[in-house]
Amino acid sequence: MNGYGNGSVWGGASVPGAPFLTNAFSDAERNVIMRTKVYSEDLINNRNGAANYANSARTSLTEDKIFVPSYNEILNTSYGFTSTMNSSNTRSFKFSNYSDDLKKFAVFLLRSPGRPGGSAFIAYLSLDGFVSDDHQVHGFFGNCPALNINPTSIILVSNAIAGKDSEISSTLGEFELPTGYNNEYKLTIKDASHKDFKVDEAPASLKMITGVKINVPIKYSNAQIGDNEYISAMLTQKIENGNYAYDETKYYGKIKKLIAGDDGETTITLKDIEPGEYTLKIFNEQCNGDKKTDWSSSTHDINLKVLKVNEFEVSPIAHRKDYEKEVKATLIGENFDIANKLVVEFVDEDGTTKLSHEAAINTGETEKMITFSANEMLNLSTGHYEIKAIFYDNDDVIGEVICKDVYHVVGKQTISDIERSPSFLQLPFDSATIKVKFKLNGLEEGDTIVNGAAIFMNAVGDEITSSQAIVPNGFQPDECLVNDLKLPR
Repeated sequence: MNGYGNGSVWGGASVPGAPFLTNAFSDAERNVIMRTKVYSEDLINNRNGAANYANSARTSLTEDKIFVPSYNEILNTSYGFTSTMNSSNTRSFKFSNYSDDLKKFAVFLLRSPGRPGGSAFIAYLSLDGFVSDDHQVHGFFGNCPALNINPTSIILVSNAIAGKDSEISSTLGEFELPTGYNNEYKLTIKDASHKDFKVDEAPASLKMITGVKINVPIKYSNAQIGDNEYISAMLTQKIENGNYAYDETKYYGKIKKLIAGDDGETTITLKDIEPGEYTLKIFNEQCNGDKKTDWSSSTHDINLKVLKVNEFEVSPIAHRKDYEKEVKATLIGENFDIANKLVVEFVDEDGTTKLSHEAAINTGETEKMITFSANEMLNLSTGHYEIKAIFYDNDDVIGEVICKDVYHVVGKQTISDIERSPSFLQLPFDSATIKVKFKLNGLEEGDTIVNGAAIFMNAVGDEITSSQAIVPNGFQPDECLVNDLKLPR
């Protein structure tokens, strides 16, 4: 498998054809396959209750790039295998194009001797992942080659088919890597041809709010150019799993195709990123299609922290101009403490901030409430106000979110000439629609009618729902308004 000369093979047996290492891998791929010390390994004593397994000294056989795994290695949980001999998807496999006539066999030999007995036994692995120690050594069987890849050379693991088929876009998309039985993967690996790529200008770190778009401008140099060369980026998260940790890719995208010019600039857009802590990795890569290795530069890394606002409510959402009522703005979410200050503003229709309050954000906080006093609210003029929450990192704005409700300050209206149809309701009822006809006096153009009929309905103890209406231009105060109101039981 590794291309030994005949003199290196036990018993001087001839080596058939070119070795697997040369046939299956390119020069660049062979460069990232590590040499592995291969040892003779007997079976672990008493794995299946036997007391007389061989237990000879563990000795080094050779140092190879391609090797046959041992019985103990194929049951090693740190490699992702199960520790039992039973059939398991963690060890099941399919035949490759290099198997040729061996596809008729369902058993592949391991390098460990089998259990003691009257015959010469060897350990083996079946197609369905079953492992055993009692295969008699005779006839022709395949082997299942193993190798170790230098982990520092791997940039990305993706689906072997269509795993990186995203359209060229400045916006990163969600990245998925299916796991389990029958999945095939390909690697994006660092290589010498991309080693000089460099990001010359980029933010040192980033903070953002889920749903709020940010643009990340970068300048780069020494990129490789060609039909399949790109500036790409991905967001990874550190995953802790027992005694080891790894980076899991959550978002990925090809940002720019590099047809000409090895120096340049581009923008990476981040939006709808779930809350958490990430590393934004920027790199120059060559994408070679399905089931082919992709090649890449090293990555330029930027730390990213994301907070999320799940709820933003203001209560109440309106008041009459001469009515004193304090207003509370409440925000609930995740990772608020990547900011250290929150500011809530009431902004009028001209874009001018009319009221503003700030509050410090403490470590671990996921909910903030800011109260505007009744006195402050009386200072607002009649009209409609957007309510804005702005998160700060010291003096730098991380982002802002807008409350779904518009705040209304209405004039000093009075109601007269009330009629309703029907005039009464027979209980019990599930729901009913009541038509209310009345006059609102004291309106000005642009005023908002907020639950106008509710004033009447609540006076008799009924609970209603109603829509809002804006007083149109040219409205006359003595005109009648009609609301259709749904009255729940």
